[in-house]
Amino acid sequence: MVTGVNYLLDTGQSKILIDCGLLQGDKELEAKNYEPFAYSAKDVDAVIVSHSHLDHIGRLPQLIDEGFKGKIFATPPAVDFTRLILQDSVKVLAEKARHAGVAPLFSQSEVDEVMRHFVATDYYKQTPAIFWARPLLSWKRTVRLRLMASARQARFVIAPARQVKR
Repeated sequence: MVTGVNYLLDTGQSKILIDCGLLQGDKELEAKNYEPFAYSAKDVDAVIVSHSHLDHIGRLPQLIDEGFKGKIFATPPAVDFTRLILQDSVKVLAEKARHAGVAPLFSQSEVDEVMRHFVATDYYKQTPAIFWARPLLSWKRTVRLRLMASARQARFVIAPARQVKR
């Protein structure tokens, strides 16, 4: 079972998070969604969203609540799907939380805040990732068809910015 995708890439110069997903499954596993991340969200420079399944995007509101200030990169369809999936999840997760007697994981206002961090990047276009006025990484997305619900499967080519021809 793949759930809660959340990979931190630390280059020594920057920290890039690949996806930030919700843990889904039994009660014990889902309870971990309320725990803090194993890293400092304040230290993460950027997020790259591979696709918009909840197990890849569902903890983005928590990441921002814990201090993330950077940009979230995704393709235009992934940005659109993320908005829809997170908005729908507000209702579903609120109902689950009510039955469990806990606070909801996130609200509509938190979804709105997540969406303000997104930068839509086109397929096959190399995108220099510049955060806080310092070039960190550049990435290019190559795409192949996957499932309709996930829009596209992406393979990332990540290189130090100084090595990328512009």
